[in-house]
Amino acid sequence: MTPASRRFAIVQRLANNAHTQAQLMTLFSCSPRTIRSDFTYLEQRYPHRIHKETHGRTLLYRWQGPLPHLVQPALESIDHHQLIALVAARGLLHNPHQCGFTGPLDGALDDLLHHMGVADIANDLHPQAIEVDRFATCPERPDDLLTALEAVIGGMALRGRYRNRLDQARDQHILPLRLLLIEGEFHLLAWESSRRPVSDLRLSRFESLCTDHRLPPGAPCRDDPQLLAKIQRHREAAFRTHGNHNLKQRQRLQLAIGPQALPHLRDRTWGLEQTWDHHPPDLNPGWSRLSFITAGTAAAVHWILSLGDQVMVERPQDLRATIAKHAAALLAHHQSPKRPQP
Repeated sequence: MTPASRRFAIVQRLANNAHTQAQLMTLFSCSPRTIRSDFTYLEQRYPHRIHKETHGRTLLYRWQGPLPHLVQPALESIDHHQLIALVAARGLLHNPHQCGFTGPLDGALDDLLHHMGVADIANDLHPQAIEVDRFATCPERPDDLLTALEAVIGGMALRGRYRNRLDQARDQHILPLRLLLIEGEFHLLAWESSRRPVSDLRLSRFESLCTDHRLPPGAPCRDDPQLLAKIQRHREAAFRTHGNHNLKQRQRLQLAIGPQALPHLRDRTWGLEQTWDHHPPDLNPGWSRLSFITAGTAAAVHWILSLGDQVMVERPQDLRATIAKHAAALLAHHQSPKRPQP
């Protein structure tokens, strides 16, 4: 029996009944050192799953939660490019706020490299060669990332308490559709209700999260053509993930872009039917005109404000008014000697 098979068998035993380490040593005919090593691995690999129970002087261990699935592919060797891909995936899934590869996903890839006997070769490739910058991001709980991914892949629902941007918490029962990494933070695209078939929920805002085989009332099959079409409409016209799948919510933005902002904006796709005019006769020399369709106008407001005097909204008119209102408020705050009133 391989170490992976033995550990999986231990988990199955603990899920059925609580056991002591001595009982498991007898069942699997292994040494105390081996059992301690197995428990150390399982507690690191599956935190919060192994629970300890004390009955008198007896310490029992029990598994709580869904069982992991043991996959045994006939893998004999990998080539250099496949090894590089595994090292890259481990780096991209690593949370730089944590020491070592101890998260649920980067840890799993690190274990895989060790089981394949290529960990030393992989580390020679420089394990931190590729990472995700998570500056100023709000980290999600490691367990929640794995739970969300299991639900998305397995077609299960999620239950949890979610705190929105207004700092209001409420219980959620959702059908997750996609897991996205945006600016260093994981987001869930999820079905909440028939009124909100595609919602953007930030994973770090969940205070608790668990899978549920029961779907929310009225939830469609995740392969439902109408739902897939709504996801596609949401993704293609959203500003980042912010927007609406409703075609009526789309607007064409027309912006005048200054020469200092141009290098940061060109060669990128900001929305549908995007056009650039780099020499418009009605603008000052060096200025360009950018136009695109988006369903995320509200989210684009912060992006436009961040460009300062290097952008001018030409249309729609209501967006011009919104930007002017924000700019006037900023000016008033910074010119006033008094602190702004709440």
